[in-house]
Amino acid sequence: MNTVLTFDQIPVMVGQILEKVNRLEGLLNKPAEPHQPQRFDFSGAIDYFNKMGYTMSPSKLQKLCANKKIPCRKFNSRLIFESVELDAWVKSQTITVGDDSCVALTLSESANRKLRRG
Repeated sequence: MNTVLTFDQIPVMVGQILEKVNRLEGLLNKPAEPHQPQRFDFSGAIDYFNKMGYTMSPSKLQKLCANKKIPCRKFNSRLIFESVELDAWVKSQTITVGDDSCVALTLSESANRKLRRG
């Protein structure tokens, strides 16, 4: 945006900029609404994972729950999941690509597979 301003246009532009800054300050100073964690049943948790971009099959989620490897609660005979806990679990299961420890882990797993094959 290469606009040439004249001296007479500067006060108008400054006024417009100040209006935008004031609007942004109002939005930033607005108190945040308290976040209510979402709760899901079993199929809702699978949908939540898929919406986040993580593929999760029902059998995989069932195994994770049975082995207590994923946070969940039981209400009567139904499994209940909370979005905050699922987000934290996903974060704990992911690793940063390019991390040296990631490379070392991948190499050691590959070497172990090759040793087991014979």
